[in-house]
Parts: sequence; C-alpha cells; structure tokens
Amino acid sequence: MELAGALAEIANETLRHDFRRINPREARILLMEGGPRVLSAFPEDLSAKGEKLVSRLGVHVMKGVKVTHVDPEGVTFERNGATESLRAKTVLWAGGVTTNEFGRTLAARTAAHTDRTGRITVTPQLTIPNFPDIFVVGDLALTGCEVVADIVAFRSGHRLHSELAQQLLEYAGTSNRRVRVAALRVA
Repeated sequence: MELAGALAEIANETLRHDFRRINPREARILLMEGGPRVLSAFPEDLSAKGEKLVSRLGVHVMKGVKVTHVDPEGVTFERNGATESLRAKTVLWAGGVTTNEFGRTLAARTAAHTDRTGRITVTPQLTIPNFPDIFVVGDLALTGCEVVADIVAFRSGHRLHSELAQQLLEYAGTSNRRVRVAALRVA
C-alpha cells in the first residue's frame, strides 16, 4: 500500500511539474489486495483510514483479488470466481510483512500467540506471557495498540528501557552480584 501511495504522489506531483510530455491523468494505479481489506495486520479502523488515504491520492483499490499470472501484456487475476485480464505496461509486486526465522522460532519455543504475520502478543511490559525475562519490541511485538510501525518501535524502546531499568534495580538491590546486560540485534 505504501508503494501505491508513493506512486500516486509521484504521478500527481513530480510528473505533473517536471515532465511536460507525460500526462499524469493517464497514469492508472491499481492496488490489488488478496484479502478482504488492505493492511490486514493492523486494526480495521487503521486499515480503513489507509485505504481512504490512498484512494484520495487516486489509487484504485481492488480487494479479494488473486493474481494468477503476470506477463509482458499485463496481469491475469481471479475475482469473485471469475478470471479477468488487465493490460499493463508496468507491474510492481510488493509482498506483505511477515516475521523472520528468529521470530517464528521464539514463538514456537515459548508457545506464544501470534497474529497472521507472525507478530508475538506481548504483555504491557513487552514480555511474552509466562516469560517475564523475554522482551519483544519493535516490528515483532503485537502490543494491541499498533499505530504506525516506527512509532510502535520507538514506544517499545522507551518501555523496554523502563522495564529493564526497574528489573536491574530490583536485582541489584537483592544481591551483591554484578549485573551484565547483553544486547541482541536480529536483522
């Protein structure tokens, strides 16, 4: 969906101002979504807002569409049990966001609940339920209050800092042991 929105902005702004021989009104941007709504990993209200936003930019959203073939002539797809073809000079494909192998392994080994993209449901402390020492933040965390991925990651980082600081203070207060902190970055 981000790609379709960006293309619409380019067609409506950049092409219109910088390329005299290109008529942006001739550009047709279609977003074909296999599911019943766009941004299905997000709450329905955000999904609806996202669709409305790209529609205002001139993107035609087609939901419940399964692309079956792409060739130099265009796209063949199925919709409502019927096969249709659409001539297109340019076809861009963008896959949805899913978790990585680390996330799948972590979820499996902790029997954590995940959504369809593989994000792990976490507690308000950003831990996996029944595993208070395993923190999940950023794109892998399903907090129940997702807004925009980078905002969620930022908030998760702040929350993780607070939680770890509290745990370290409690731990240091109950023993004379040195506290070691390790950071793991999974790309």
